Amino acid sequence: RVKILKHSKTGKDVVLELFEKATVVGQVLDPSGKPLSRFTVKARTANELSKAFGAVMAQRNVKDSKDGVFELSGLPEGSFVIEAIAEGYAASFSERFDATQGLATTDIVVRMTLGGELRGQVVDAGTGAPIAGAEVATLDNNFIEGDLFELFSALEPTALTKATLFTDSEGRFALERMTPGEYQVQIKVRGYSTILTNDVVLVDGQVTELPLQRLGKGARITGVVLSADNQALAGATVNLTPADPSEVQGHRQTRTDGEGRFLIDNARPGNYELSAMRPNSGLGNPFEAIGDLQQSRMDVTVEDSGSYDFKLRLGRPN
Repeated sequence: RVKILKHSKTGKDVVLELFEKATVVGQVLDPSGKPLSRFTVKARTANELSKAFGAVMAQRNVKDSKDGVFELSGLPEGSFVIEAIAEGYAASFSERFDATQGLATTDIVVRMTLGGELRGQVVDAGTGAPIAGAEVATLDNNFIEGDLFELFSALEPTALTKATLFTDSEGRFALERMTPGEYQVQIKVRGYSTILTNDVVLVDGQVTELPLQRLGKGARITGVVLSADNQALAGATVNLTPADPSEVQGHRQTRTDGEGRFLIDNARPGNYELSAMRPNSGLGNPFEAIGDLQQSRMDVTVEDSGSYDFKLRLGRPN
């Protein structure tokens, strides 16, 4: 489309060429190929390299659709997939397609799946007793808890099913209608160390049974952070870092109280580096923080149900 405007100063005609955004037309079918009448469709950005589809660029709730047909308009030019959500099915996706400015992309099909089911049981590692009320969550495979990972995850949302539930009185759990793929399963409950299991594969129409999940109490680590002159340091930062650089899980951080004391509870068994930094260390001088960590560093090994107490010393005597 062409629109002609007058320039406010020169009086000359200014020609603006306007382009309509892309449209996609498709169909949502059940696993047998029968059209669905009620569903939600979302157009999500995609690329050839990743299955972690991106932002939703258009969305529509469809009711009483004839032959399962839908239409989404207002898409920018680019590559997309259509995500369909319907009651009784796992979230399902079309093949990737390219949307062209001003044109309609047709014949996009989303065939719904029943998804996979995840089951398991959580027990106390010491007594074997079932643990009720443990939180079970499904996350991206190899998820690392922390600001950096979560920042990039937000930029490229997953195509997997994020779900959370709690174990029953027998410590059992079951998650149904999970989008097929590879997951990390995180299990945590107060008073125990968190369990993280990667590479959990869910297959459409099949049940994945996790091995018995045994939660240990973990270690209790206490201590005090002192200055070089033996003064307790309130508000100091204490880090517990796995000694193996490839062990990305298990890092813990806390601060000292008014008496310079710290507590890290339910730490996973293993080998760690324990270190500390003074309050506001590194402000204006990043080498100060590095010096604190190096001077205070201790190599420690902790075992399940063990209790440990340490003294961390910072700075040089005056």
